[in-house]
Amino acid sequence: MRTYPLSWPGCLRARVFAPSLARFLSLLFLSLALPTPARAAVPADDQIESVSILYDADGNRVGKTVQWRDEATGETRRRTEKYLVDELNPTGFAQVVGVVAQEASGRASVTERALFGRGPIGVATSARSVHFLTDAHGSVRSVADEAGNLDPPQQTTAWGVTLETESGPVSRWAYAGEEWDPDLGMYWLRARYYQPSLGRFSSMDSFEGREADPLSLHKFG
Repeated sequence: MRTYPLSWPGCLRARVFAPSLARFLSLLFLSLALPTPARAAVPADDQIESVSILYDADGNRVGKTVQWRDEATGETRRRTEKYLVDELNPTGFAQVVGVVAQEASGRASVTERALFGRGPIGVATSARSVHFLTDAHGSVRSVADEAGNLDPPQQTTAWGVTLETESGPVSRWAYAGEEWDPDLGMYWLRARYYQPSLGRFSSMDSFEGREADPLSLHKFG
């Protein structure tokens, strides 16, 4: 088990399960899904105590558990999510196409279903279904619902920092069409996490690089 320091008091723990078991559990949660409200993020006033990430043997994120302290009641709360990962999609990378949330009562519900082409196309939740409007870089700038209503445009810096909202991107997929993790405040890029506030990855590149290609020698770039 490896522990990574984060900007808030807590830790990120990685555990590896067999890929077949992880996918089986994801499908099992989908089959037991019950209708409940869409997944809610941790309230801004509450303090996250820990975030545990579950990976399969291929390095795909297949689950996450977030524990935080409710400042209003002083109680410790927990939210668990399971991810259904599709490795055979037009993007060429593993993508999360389904999110299943499990409550403390044991009830599970599908809270997000995503559709991909060469990039993220749209997402459906228990609240509404939206189509992503992207720019030339593939970043999600706005979303349109089934009635054609547009959300306010989302503005970001060249490195992916969101300017218009205080809580981060408005959708799970945002900068460059990649997946945003609101609990970690970073983008999940499969091999590594990316911190837009620093414009750097959270860990070094395992590839040593090539001397003839100087750009490949930047471990955090």
